[in-house]
Amino acid sequence: MKQEVRGSRVFAVFAASVALAAGAGCTPSAQDKDLVTAANLVQAGDPNLVRTIGDAKYAFTVLGADAFEAKIASGEIDHINSEKASETMSSVAGSRRSRTRPNSATDTGTTTTRTRSNSLVFGMPLNLLKTPMVFGSVVTQVSDQNSVDLGGLKMADIPPFQVILTAHQTRDSYIVSVVDCGADCSNPPSSESLIDIPVTGVDSRKKVIYMDLAALGSGLDLTAIRQGDPALEQFKSKSSQTVRFDYSDNTLVFDVEAHLVSSTASPATPEGSNASETVITNRWYFKPETPFNPSFTTRKAAPGVGFFMTEKSPEPLVQRWDFDLRGKKTGIKYYIKHVPKEYQAAFKGSFDEWNNKLLPIIGKKVFKYEFLSEDDPRNDLLVAGDVRYNVLEWDLVNKASYGGLGPSLANQYTGEIFHANVLIQGPTIIDLYTKWFNVNQSAATLRAEGRTSEAETLLAKTDRELRSTVQGLSSRTFRMKLGNSLQLRIRSQEPTLEDPLMSKDGFDPVPAGYSYKTYMSGYFHDMVTHELGHDLGLRHNFRGNLGAVEGEPTVGGVSRSIMEYLGRGYRHLDHLGEYDLMAIAYGYTGAIPKHTDWFCTDEDSANLTDSSKSAECSSNDATDDPFSYYQGRLTRALDLVLARGQSSTPDWTVDDLADQVSIALVGLGSYAVSAEQTSSGWTNFFNKEDRPSHATDVKGYVLSKVKAAICDPSLDTEVAAKDSDDARNKAKANLLALRSKVAEVLKPVYSSTDLKCSAVTIGLM
Repeated sequence: MKQEVRGSRVFAVFAASVALAAGAGCTPSAQDKDLVTAANLVQAGDPNLVRTIGDAKYAFTVLGADAFEAKIASGEIDHINSEKASETMSSVAGSRRSRTRPNSATDTGTTTTRTRSNSLVFGMPLNLLKTPMVFGSVVTQVSDQNSVDLGGLKMADIPPFQVILTAHQTRDSYIVSVVDCGADCSNPPSSESLIDIPVTGVDSRKKVIYMDLAALGSGLDLTAIRQGDPALEQFKSKSSQTVRFDYSDNTLVFDVEAHLVSSTASPATPEGSNASETVITNRWYFKPETPFNPSFTTRKAAPGVGFFMTEKSPEPLVQRWDFDLRGKKTGIKYYIKHVPKEYQAAFKGSFDEWNNKLLPIIGKKVFKYEFLSEDDPRNDLLVAGDVRYNVLEWDLVNKASYGGLGPSLANQYTGEIFHANVLIQGPTIIDLYTKWFNVNQSAATLRAEGRTSEAETLLAKTDRELRSTVQGLSSRTFRMKLGNSLQLRIRSQEPTLEDPLMSKDGFDPVPAGYSYKTYMSGYFHDMVTHELGHDLGLRHNFRGNLGAVEGEPTVGGVSRSIMEYLGRGYRHLDHLGEYDLMAIAYGYTGAIPKHTDWFCTDEDSANLTDSSKSAECSSNDATDDPFSYYQGRLTRALDLVLARGQSSTPDWTVDDLADQVSIALVGLGSYAVSAEQTSSGWTNFFNKEDRPSHATDVKGYVLSKVKAAICDPSLDTEVAAKDSDDARNKAKANLLALRSKVAEVLKPVYSSTDLKCSAVTIGLM
């Protein structure tokens, strides 16, 4: 399904179909019906197009290329180099500027009245110059529907700026400069331009200035960095055009398509050839009236809770919605697109849980939502990334390496969020988890029939296939900029926002008692609730599992935070927890957090080289006792590489389990590394049986536990008990490889002598 606005269809059926709203969501109110309208939608295609869009306060003109040239020829619009145009522009233009400004997106050759034949021309009232606006863009479409790398560019954005537009004379023409005001447009800190847009004509009588907005695409520059390859792949703009305008909710949006060609494809590719192109669509926005609340209460960071913070304010501020300005009664509205009916209840449950849990804290339901049926024409109008709407989309168009993504846009001087989306890689998730679930069911059947070896063969083979699929989903990361000064944030490359497509614990069986339907319902509830947490401003919290209920995992008992990462055996049980409610209470009401040891996030994660990072901060653990959890991971790996309890040849190799072994060892080793600096803040280590009581003893304790696992004499006995030379040789090689892996991973902490097994019964060391 192409994610495009099919204009003729929309105009023809919108009025008759707008009442259609599918699923368990809310019925659209009259206000909602008015908000999502095609009344001001204009699309390229008719070169003779003449349209006026806007409202009672603002009116904009959109022309096709031929219509624009006809008006130039008739004198209705003055050629920008004409005396009359110069006279009009000189009354509003500032000092002369060079066309070769280093941050200019307009330096695309000569500027003439001959516009691109399939590009729209934009006319803006001159009196909007120097009017404060909010300005930015979001990538809403990528033409390549198969590349996971390129698909990850969707939702890349130029952060919102508060700007004014100023006109300037150049050496041979005029430009409109988009000038960053900083925090206050009444007193801009400088006249430096973010972007310069060429002026193509002036209607001196109606006081309208015409601009070539396609220049915003011609300056797009994309650089790809391949994993393990120092060479950079450069994508350069071949052509660009403005293909769509729309206006509602005091916001003008327009789509600029940038046609990019890889420099490695053909250095001398002529313009207009059939060389492979990647088309990136940026949806730009101008909001002539500020969307922000002048009475918004800013909030500084507080110990114990984690929010996304502003980057431009003198002191970082919490990013959050202002529920006094938006959604006074009904909350922030989300439109939910393309979610299959069998999963809609889980998505609905995520919104409802936030609403119900936060009602006592905030005093209102924070979210309103509506599921759209597939034949609802609003699907074409409601585009993720369009700042007028908040969209949750089950992405049927672009593939990406994440499972879920929850980006938002906020005023970078106050922290006030004004737009958010959630993207779910639904089709890929379903494909991966269906295979995992079906193979586990088949393996369970084989075990029940006493065919354990066949079950392990099937599981190992499928795990290799799934890991290969996930690891191969992304081989490049990107940098994207406009001109030389505007860097786009590629949100899918931000670990702080990303929800992994599939956790690495592939050797885990399906939790007992779960059907595919019940498991995936819990999985999607966790994912959507987590992404909505990001949309509310919350960052990841990797200490949530420390508050898990002791014993067998239960619904709502696996973590005190939905902002946690949990593996396949736990995430389907995760719900909003005490930390989440405490964090929201601070961010949205100012209530001081009662617990300051419940939170850590991405940059705090433990490792084997930084002793200041607490071992209790990890995105790879689970349960209220992470140390024991990691021990269990290591034991499970040993079970598989030795086919423990079986006389047959092991099906799993150390390479198959490399990720699992590394995670377990880094988790265990981080206790040894960080004990002396961070153990005073540990909450769930020293209070367990046989654990040391002093930080100085932790390193030795960890070593003893690792060696107890890998040097256990019963492992050698297990190898000797295999029923064939081939099985013994394979098990022996696996055990040696595992011990070697342990020494490799723990090298920053322990020497090879430290890890050497002293008792050797069959010459394995």
